[in-house]
Amino acid sequence: MWTGWRWLADTKTSEAAAEFAAARPEIASGLILSQPSLLDAAVAAAQTVPRDAAVWIGAITDGDTAMADRPGTKDGTCGQLLLPHPGTYDRAAASEMLTAAQTALDESRHRERMATQRSMNARNVLAALTQLWHDFTEDPRPGLEEKIRTARERLQAAMDAEQEANGKLGA
Repeated sequence: MWTGWRWLADTKTSEAAAEFAAARPEIASGLILSQPSLLDAAVAAAQTVPRDAAVWIGAITDGDTAMADRPGTKDGTCGQLLLPHPGTYDRAAASEMLTAAQTALDESRHRERMATQRSMNARNVLAALTQLWHDFTEDPRPGLEEKIRTARERLQAAMDAEQEANGKLGA
């Protein structure tokens, strides 16, 4: 793919390039494909990018015919003219575009406020948990673990005593 000007510089003398550009300015300022089969993919890719000017995309199948004839069905090209957003040249479309942009901005600001609130909530929870941790300067777990160990030892001693008593009763 070349810009129209690069294609002219690569394929024509400076005089022929100037003449071609004067005859077909849309091609000179457009994008030239190496093969007509790339047109659909190139148009699809170009349509994903906002444009504020029209751009011609296509392949030159016959340079002499393309220069001599104006665009039509058999003008030596295989191309398509992509227009900018209608809001560029149509007041009603521009108004719709502005309304859509304002709606998108409002939604974006709402999402920002919600994200800010969620982050503040998360920060407050962290602060509360940090304070809770600082309020319990002594970790109660070792004492509780000691009580559990002692209770298990007493339970085992009681079970041993019960087994011994059962042995004396049975003997």
